[in-house]
Amino acid sequence: MDRPATANGSGWQPPSRWGGPLLVTDPDGRGGRINGVRRPWETLTPGERRRLVAPGGGSCMLAVENRGGPFTAWASVPERTSDRIRARFEPRFPHVNLHRLRHCLSA
Repeated sequence: MDRPATANGSGWQPPSRWGGPLLVTDPDGRGGRINGVRRPWETLTPGERRRLVAPGGGSCMLAVENRGGPFTAWASVPERTSDRIRARFEPRFPHVNLHRLRHCLSA
């Protein structure tokens, strides 16, 4: 529910340094029309995928930020979360990074 509320109707466009927007129409499970040309999703490069603009507005990426653009700051999520925990609840909370989480989640 959060993603459609954030992305639909968004006027987000990729920054010009990424290249022009790739406007998607007629999307389905296999692909869509990208700037009028039918293409399968698996043929898109990561750079092209982050430039996709959904038919209703916003990025086509699954995870979007509050303005409808693609969320790309995955590496900093654990660090920013542990900073917030230290600031709000427990100053002794450890610094957390992705490598540490890898050890916590292995079975």
